[in-house]
Amino acid sequence: MAGNDYWGRVALQRLEFSVPRATLVLDMSSRTRRTWKLLWKRKISLLDVLRLGLCEMRRSGPDSSHHGGWLKVRSNRELEFLIEETSAHTLILFRAGLIIDAKLLNLPIDVLNIHAAALPEFAGLMAIPRAIRAGSLGQQVTMHHITSTI
Repeated sequence: MAGNDYWGRVALQRLEFSVPRATLVLDMSSRTRRTWKLLWKRKISLLDVLRLGLCEMRRSGPDSSHHGGWLKVRSNRELEFLIEETSAHTLILFRAGLIIDAKLLNLPIDVLNIHAAALPEFAGLMAIPRAIRAGSLGQQVTMHHITSTI
């Protein structure tokens, strides 16, 4: 499952041809309301949101209207139904905004996350802008299991 941004759509577009048996899912859970909530709680900064929005607009590639034949989910409930329907045994997240709940994590499925920054130093939201501000320009991608415990 990939987030509904430029890099998430690029990843799904490339996987369409290289992994034909995979069930590709676009995470449609992020909405304007969620962004406002994160801004209000000061989990993200307005400047970062504006910068990311500008970058998203300037990039060429699959636009937000291109969804291929990908399935779409907006909630844990929809994702749980999809996992059961497809008999999936592994869920890989990439740039997904959906916070996976404990009920889903207790299903007999491996949940992996591809995080676009070093862990644990830059865990959570807006990892890349935080790494840049910290002067840590040599970042890496980290894949880790998601469990119901920290």
